[in-house]
Amino acid sequence: MKPRSALPLFGTGLLLAGSPLLGASPASAAGGNYVALGDSYSSGEGTGDYIGSAGSCDRSNHAHPALWAAANAPSSFAFAACSGATTTDAINNQLSAVNGSTTLVSISVGGKDAGFAGALQTCVLNGTDACPTAVNNAKSFVTSQLPGLLDQVHRGIRNRAPSARVVVLGYPHLYKIGGSCAFGISDTSRSAINGAADTIDSVVADRA
Repeated sequence: MKPRSALPLFGTGLLLAGSPLLGASPASAAGGNYVALGDSYSSGEGTGDYIGSAGSCDRSNHAHPALWAAANAPSSFAFAACSGATTTDAINNQLSAVNGSTTLVSISVGGKDAGFAGALQTCVLNGTDACPTAVNNAKSFVTSQLPGLLDQVHRGIRNRAPSARVVVLGYPHLYKIGGSCAFGISDTSRSAINGAADTIDSVVADRA
């Protein structure tokens, strides 16, 4: 069973590692074998429309890996991403979808390990005073422990598919500073949460 979070992490944005996934042409995908790994921002949690056979992984045909596969028609598409996945989940439960014939891999992972969903929940429910501490605790994990965990995931992908293009994805800002949104949190909290996304993106980019 995967751990469930009360709130999703951050949205998904392409970060780096080889060529951008969404920029790959149909011709370059022809005959290729694509595997999508990762957490809720690869599985498509939040769309409200999920593939029944995916169970609690909340995979959606509206998620970016499924949309890309539909548009580019690779020879095969393995949708292994699962909502709430950690780096350990990716290694133990998803990497088996990757093999020597895999030509393209995408992955977003690391936010669940860091506990950013819990930090976000603290910011929303407990106010400005509690938010910076919760976010800083998560950022401390990201800078001290997440690099080694990401290395294990990336090494596992490379060992199983040494010739594949690997696209690593990051997490964008949730909030506009000075804007209005459903959760009425302060600009101080918004800045802290956006800064957390910057921190994890920097670490993910470095390890990629």
